[in-house]
Amino acid sequence: MSPKTSSIVNYFSKRKPITDDEIYFLDSVFTEKKYSKNEIVVKKNQVCNDIFFIDRGVLKTYFIDENNKEAINGIAIDNNFCTSVSSFVNQTPSSEIIEALEDTILITISFSDFKELINRYPVYKDIYVKILEDYLTFMTWRIESVMLMDSVERYKTLMKIFPKLFLRVSNHDIAKYLGMSPETLSRIKSKR
Repeated sequence: MSPKTSSIVNYFSKRKPITDDEIYFLDSVFTEKKYSKNEIVVKKNQVCNDIFFIDRGVLKTYFIDENNKEAINGIAIDNNFCTSVSSFVNQTPSSEIIEALEDTILITISFSDFKELINRYPVYKDIYVKILEDYLTFMTWRIESVMLMDSVERYKTLMKIFPKLFLRVSNHDIAKYLGMSPETLSRIKSKR
């Protein structure tokens, strides 16, 4: 296992046992890429041709409307995957933008290499299905929180699930992610 893939090998091996051959192939298809703070990883209308594993750093995914208003739909930190799911799966232009919120090191795999990986080694397909299940479970909570929880409940739940976000992501971005104004977030935090 090379230093470039050690974190992703650790991530996968916690979910299922993987052989030396599976690790060797993993090392051959993943590439390390570095991004500076505020650098765009995927632009709007660009086909997202990679899945990103965050070795170190923070990524946010967001939409921009015609009035240049930003809506953050995801924030991912170390040892998590991030991609524009619809764009990657369908190989169509992304409606999302992915941006590094701090200097970030990503371990990436292209669409074609990803297809080869899951076709050649069923263990990776099993892990992929589990990652998708976790993602869908989280997105269900995310939709529920925006539709049914008040701002205080959303804040408290995010603090409980991802306390490290508040140390690494600006209040402005946290507020947008929670679907509230920065002023509302400040009021909630001051009442804690």
